[in-house]
Amino acid sequence: MRAQKPIEVRPAKGTAGWEVARQGDLTAVSTHRTQRDAATSGKRLAKRDHLEFVLKGRNGRIRDRSSYGNDPRGRG
Repeated sequence: MRAQKPIEVRPAKGTAGWEVARQGDLTAVSTHRTQRDAATSGKRLAKRDHLEFVLKGRNGRIRDRSSYGNDPRGRG
């Protein structure tokens, strides 16, 4: 089984809003007016699918990250 991509919140292209997407995908799962709304939606999706959640700021840098499932750091 292929591992699913982490869920990320990032600035939406061409707007002042925010989008939730699978990391590396060009297409957003959803778009939101505020980062807080996008983070709530993204965390819900990550928890449901047992994936990592990544929150990025306007500058593209990671602001927060949480694991809701198969945490690769916990293996070994």
